[in-house]
Amino acid sequence: MIQPNFYDFIDNFAIFIYVFIVGVLIYKRFRNKFLDYVGILVLSSAISEGLKYIIAKPRPALGIEKGFEGASFPSTHSTIVFTAFFFFLFACHSMSFIKSRREGVKSTHSSRVEVSENIFVIVLLFLGALTVGALRILVGAHYPVDVLAGAVLGFLISLPFRYYDITIHKVK
Repeated sequence: MIQPNFYDFIDNFAIFIYVFIVGVLIYKRFRNKFLDYVGILVLSSAISEGLKYIIAKPRPALGIEKGFEGASFPSTHSTIVFTAFFFFLFACHSMSFIKSRREGVKSTHSSRVEVSENIFVIVLLFLGALTVGALRILVGAHYPVDVLAGAVLGFLISLPFRYYDITIHKVK
């Protein structure tokens, strides 16, 4: 077995840090969503690995040379980080927006600053997810379509959380 290179180490470390940071954000701001977050990450990993087993698309030649094993489509790393991103966007960010609208919070300077901070966090999380996907291509573990499929799968897995709150068992 060939030793993993520096980019592969960075990529695996990046996914861990990304999932950890999103988890901390959810735990601090939306504590009641944390177990949903952990559950959806396990679910997304299982679905992605199941699809890999069914589709069995081979990895790029560069990835095989570097010692990557198993099927390539879809990228589980990309599925996990995009699931984390879209879960945060759908279940947490939209929840705070809906809650403030229901409570009739008027737009003040502090609420506009909070919206700016939320947008900044969302942009950073999106760029982080894109970085993980790009690293999967860079290390030769996946084709671009594998990473794109992982992003779409992460979106689809997280989409129900936009409309349904598992914690309180009702539609938003």
